[in-house]
Amino acid sequence: MQEDGSSDKGPHTCQHCENLILDAVALKTKKRPFVVIPFELAALKKGAQFGCPFLQGYEPLSNDSGSETENEETGEFLRVSFSHRRDPADIDGITTSNPSRNWEVCAHPNDPSARWVKSREPCRNFNHDTAFRCARNWISQCAAEHAICQDTQHSVNESGFIPTRLIHVGAGDLRDIRLEAFASDRNLGDNVRYIALSYMWGGDQVGKTLKSNIDARTRSFSLADQPKSIRDAVKVTKELGFEYLWVDSLCIVQDDEDDKAQEIGKMHSVYQNAELTISAARSKGSKDGFLDLCRPLASVRFKYRGPDGTLGTVIANLKIYHISEPAEPIHGRGWTLQEHLLSKRLLIFGTFGLRWVCQGGSYLDGVQENASGTKTEISEQVSGRGNPAISMQWGDLVDAFTSRALTDYKDRLPAISAIAASYAAKRKPGPYLAGLWTDSLHDDLLWQVSDDEVDSSRDQHSGFPTWSWASMSRPIEYGDYTLHNRVTVVTLEFVSAHVVPMFTGAPFAQVKQGSLRVKGHLAPVQCRAVGLDATANLFEHTEYSPPLWRWAHSRCVHRVAIFDPVPSVTGMSISDIPPNSRPCAGAILDSIASAEDIGQCFCFEVYGLVPGHQQNYRIHDRLPRNEEMSESEESEYESGEDDTQLYSIGLVLKAVDQKNNVFQRIGLYLVEEPNNEESDHLPESPQRPYLEDWIRSCDKVTVDIV
Repeated sequence: MQEDGSSDKGPHTCQHCENLILDAVALKTKKRPFVVIPFELAALKKGAQFGCPFLQGYEPLSNDSGSETENEETGEFLRVSFSHRRDPADIDGITTSNPSRNWEVCAHPNDPSARWVKSREPCRNFNHDTAFRCARNWISQCAAEHAICQDTQHSVNESGFIPTRLIHVGAGDLRDIRLEAFASDRNLGDNVRYIALSYMWGGDQVGKTLKSNIDARTRSFSLADQPKSIRDAVKVTKELGFEYLWVDSLCIVQDDEDDKAQEIGKMHSVYQNAELTISAARSKGSKDGFLDLCRPLASVRFKYRGPDGTLGTVIANLKIYHISEPAEPIHGRGWTLQEHLLSKRLLIFGTFGLRWVCQGGSYLDGVQENASGTKTEISEQVSGRGNPAISMQWGDLVDAFTSRALTDYKDRLPAISAIAASYAAKRKPGPYLAGLWTDSLHDDLLWQVSDDEVDSSRDQHSGFPTWSWASMSRPIEYGDYTLHNRVTVVTLEFVSAHVVPMFTGAPFAQVKQGSLRVKGHLAPVQCRAVGLDATANLFEHTEYSPPLWRWAHSRCVHRVAIFDPVPSVTGMSISDIPPNSRPCAGAILDSIASAEDIGQCFCFEVYGLVPGHQQNYRIHDRLPRNEEMSESEESEYESGEDDTQLYSIGLVLKAVDQKNNVFQRIGLYLVEEPNNEESDHLPESPQRPYLEDWIRSCDKVTVDIV
């Protein structure tokens, strides 16, 4: 039985891996931070076959392949590197090069090695007083030492906000709980301290509050009928000394659309004013719970010899580095982004241990195997004095949010509405337009669907605005199209917008309809969808354009269309220009459906080059690297030698009612020209007027985009 009450069988040890002795004296005197351990080939193979996690994945590597060994013996070897704190005896990490793996090192507090190795394992049993005591200590430390958290708490007390309903967990046993309603005209001095829960439903929620049971629940209802995650949250609430808990499935009437809209509109206040938010980060669904044992992916016990010669043991836990994947299951859910960002304190029950995040700092309970991954997660930041990720751009939030999953597409705007409400209050960025902001409209319009793994589609109702990223079913990304080219100018002029919310009390949530009236240069073009042509190569010079890899990266090739931007007024056709000097003119369409019926469409400019100026910039500074580049293109990409002139960028529109200038968005276009030795074939003008004339020769017109 472990100190935390767990009955885990403990770290692995076997005759194969116990040959490794971490010798602190040797490490202090070594010139290099690694050792090379000779093994007989048969022993290595046997250890891998036996299932030793430290040797699994070993591939034969001979000493004569390099100068990595410290002896002249032939045979197989294992190279092991160590990381340590200021004292070399305080080892905190092991890295093997064959196989390539990283391990966190810690010591049991009662082991002789603990005198030198300072890291400790986290509590593996969340349903034990060891874990609750750790959490209570963090709360006390935050209250006593973090001035910024105290200032935020003072602001919360002054606001007097209390949610419409809270779960009263009581001070007695855990069998019954009740739903307590708070009147809107209560005495604002009566502050109620409560905890909020952030978790994954994992499908339809059982035991939720409905119109048919809400009255009875104000008296009492059985906790046993609730999913395990909610039962666990009630226990944590009581163990931490709180009486009230906010849970969305219980505190919002789930079959009352008006109540849902009203309460979703308050969610930014719910999480900002909670004393802390419990994050059931490790749980994939509400039925799973989060107070069970947590175990590392692999754990090995090694011998350790201290500087004084004392022999003890240390534990190495396998560390994960899959940063591209969600560090915890909860980071894959759309709703939880705002729940985490808006909270002032997070108590995170993670896959590999207990964690704490507040405005004053972040803490891990012992050494945790995924520490590097979780620290990079946007959703494990917390708000500074109530501001949601104040240093982040709106496009960054949209990128992070749309990469997550939602069960219901209609929740796309509601699930980010709390962030939008707080963003509006703190930054005052002008009216909110179905996921975009008036003051940054020229940037917010320049989104694109980010991948082709599953075809994107417009899955909202017919009245939903096509210019909103929330109209699309796939992840969205924003590129920085103007940061490095300082001579571009916004040519789009905002005239007005008409956005009708689905519910009057929820201006940041779902919308009934939306139209955008803007003024700008509108050029008719004839597009050809080359991405659907199996014979087309977007990464070589074509009859229409130079290589499109500069911006049509491999994740969206099926939605690429090209067009001729050279106007007839110049007396030229793009085919008159040598291939290496042709402008790159194309569109990334929002869906393959748009590509199949592209034909006649219109380019509406948002940004354009200031007439009379040229300034080069590295276009790859703002766009992802393409995996299909040739070696020469790869070299140019890495060196930054491929400098390109941006001429125009904007929206691709399809006419709905051309007579009345009513259009729908179908994609994003870009026109740019590579600078190279064949530019002499172009008209003699340093400003390349034939490209400027293409869009600037078109009068500015006022259009409605729906």
